[in-house]
Amino acid sequence: MNSNSNNEILTLSGVILGVGLVLIITVVMLFNGSSENTAGTTTGNTTTSAAPVEDINTKVASLAEPQKATVLQGHELFQGNCAQCHAVDKKVVGPALKGVEARWSSEAEIINFIKYPEKVITGGKNDYAVKLYEEYGQMMPNHDFFNDEQIKSILTYVKFEAGEEIAMKLG
Repeated sequence: MNSNSNNEILTLSGVILGVGLVLIITVVMLFNGSSENTAGTTTGNTTTSAAPVEDINTKVASLAEPQKATVLQGHELFQGNCAQCHAVDKKVVGPALKGVEARWSSEAEIINFIKYPEKVITGGKNDYAVKLYEEYGQMMPNHDFFNDEQIKSILTYVKFEAGEEIAMKLG
């Protein structure tokens, strides 16, 4: 090999090493930057809001202890089981849930629908449930693994997030 070939190999190795280092530094900066507050910045096609997102624990701080516990339980259950298809104030895969209790004749009817939507829809005895199925073209899966109190906590959380008054039944 002549010295020109050795120099070209060294130069090429240096360029590859330099590009690799730049990529590593860029990835590290992106990951470090993702945990910082990026309020008001634009990345790609997404613009983040200038207002910070308020933590649920901060939001419920002024509630009485029984209400706080119920809303926090409802929040946790909602995030883990409902948020994939529902939001409080906008349609997602399913309807917005703000004001949901006013759309049903009773809390028992909502609970039954959440646990067994197919039975309620195919039974044809609930016009609102049938209307939902026709509008969205799909059926919510059964949530029969919830007990009534868990569903009530989700409904309480939805009311809280919607800014509606929440009243706790004692006893």
